[in-house]
Amino acid sequence: MAVAVGSFEAKTKFAELLRNVEQGMIYSITRNGKPVALLQGAASANNDRYHAAYKRIVDRAEKLPAFSLSEIKELKSEGRKY
Repeated sequence: MAVAVGSFEAKTKFAELLRNVEQGMIYSITRNGKPVALLQGAASANNDRYHAAYKRIVDRAEKLPAFSLSEIKELKSEGRKY
């Protein structure tokens, strides 16, 4: 869960926030109490994108018809010329 930090405080304590982000903290930067940005480590941002992409792939794969192993082998060899 992200810790809410006001924009002025984030500006004045930016170095401290970065040190904490390196340790795994995530901050929600707010302006007038409304979230406007997320400060998190680059690795965790990438992980979020990977997880979202994986979920989309799984959701699409679940909609595909199921094939048996023998059907897959047959379809694979169907297009071969030799």
